Parts: sequence; C-alpha cells; structure tokens
Amino acid sequence: MEQQATEALATLNALGWSWHNDGVTVTVVVDGRQRQIFVPVRHLWVEFGKEFKAVGAPLVGCGDFSVGGWWTSLKRSVRRVARKAKNTVKKAVNRVAKVAKVAYQKVVKPALKVAKMVINNPIVRHGIKLAAVALPILAPVALGVEAAAQALKLVDDGVKAANRVAQAAKTGMRVLQGDRAAMTRALGIQRNMANVVGLARRGDPAAQRQIGAFRMLAQAA
Repeated sequence: MEQQATEALATLNALGWSWHNDGVTVTVVVDGRQRQIFVPVRHLWVEFGKEFKAVGAPLVGCGDFSVGGWWTSLKRSVRRVARKAKNTVKKAVNRVAKVAKVAYQKVVKPALKVAKMVINNPIVRHGIKLAAVALPILAPVALGVEAAAQALKLVDDGVKAANRVAQAAKTGMRVLQGDRAAMTRALGIQRNMANVVGLARRGDPAAQRQIGAFRMLAQAA
C-alpha cells in the first residue's frame, strides 16, 4: 500500500512542474507550442479535490491553502486510496492542464496582445514625440505641464508593465492584474492623444497647450 502511494506521488513529481508557495508553473501544449503557465494554488485544491473526493478521499485543509498545505493534504488522501491513487493523480493532472490552457487563452494571450500594442505603438514608445511634432507652432504650455507629466508617467508605467507581461509569458509566472490595468491606461492615453492632435490642428487652444506640454517634457527627458 505504501509503495503504491509512493508511486502515485512520484508520478506527480516526474511532471517537471515548477512549484511556488502560491501555485505551480505547468507546461502544456497550446496552439501547437509548449507554454509555461502559472496556475494558482486554489486550482490545485479544487481540481485534485474533485478527483480524490470521487474515490472517497477528499483533500482536507487545515486553514493552510499554500502549496505546502496542499501537499500535506494530498499525501494523506493518496495513502487512503493507495490502489486508486496513481490513476486519480493522473486524472487530476489532466484537470490542472485544462485549467492552464484556459488561463492562457483567457488571461495570458489577451494580456500579450495588449502588451504588444503598448510596446509597438509609436506615440507610446517615443513619449508622444510623434504627436508633438505634428504642430510646428505651439501655444504656451505652462497650464498643461502637470497633466502631461502625469500622463507620461502612466505611459511609462504601461510600457514597463507590458515588458513584465511579455517576460511572464516566457517564464510561466503570473500575469498581474495591476499590469493589465497599467497597459490599458497607457493605451487610453495614446488613443486620447489622437483626438487631442486633431483638435490642436484645428486650432483648439487647450489641445495646443497639451501637445506643447508633451513636447517639452519629451524633449527634456
């Protein structure tokens, strides 16, 4: 019985998953390529819990929902159903792989798309310089400097977030919700700039001040 339980756990260890305190990096094939995707620990509890509950050995946590706590509970359940454990572990592993694939399609892939838009956008990449040079004659900029400085900071935060998201996709670590929000803000500023440039070209004084402020700050950077 103990030998069978050991073999079941060895099956899990042989997968090459990369363990973290709050989850695991799983390697799965998505879109015909191997992807490393971070799966939070709560999904381990849920997906393994379903399979072990089905064979009469539910995972029992003691208030510790870390990976360490999950391993402790898993070992207890494996020993309780040693003969069925290996097959149960395999089924649970398949469930986690499905979670990883869904996470890639719904979280990582959309985030990477936004990241690419942020990094490759010429206005974002050049600190709004391309928008700034659209107007050779600029109105006084003093009133727009503070707002422009804040906008450029948000753009810079968005570019940094985009780089983190791209790196996360390569290493299998989590894509942070805050990074997705930072990229969205950066794109929002870029899209708004298209409207501002149009207004400035038509002679709107406030828009001209805003463009001038961006230009001054971009040149000073």
